[in-house]
Amino acid sequence: MSVSLSVCLSLCLSVGMDYVFAHFTGILASSTLYLVIYSAAMKNKPRVYPEVILPGFLSGVMWGVADIGWFIANDALSQPISFPIITSVSRSFFLPHLLST
Repeated sequence: MSVSLSVCLSLCLSVGMDYVFAHFTGILASSTLYLVIYSAAMKNKPRVYPEVILPGFLSGVMWGVADIGWFIANDALSQPISFPIITSVSRSFFLPHLLST
């Protein structure tokens, strides 16, 4: 039973959820690197504001859920269809709130 390389690549590249782990791992690695560089620049005495840790963590979780939704939408619809839908919905929701402040 032999599967051609083009069939394997088309099946592997068509599933968007395969990229979620690599995407989030890259984000974790780069943010850890930024924290290490910042801590070294501050001579191991970084400024930490405890009141923003929980909201920052929760916004990261919400962003992660939305990003997984982005991968699912791209998988189900395709980028030329899903990108305008997702960006126009977020723009129509957030832009009036940003302009009113």
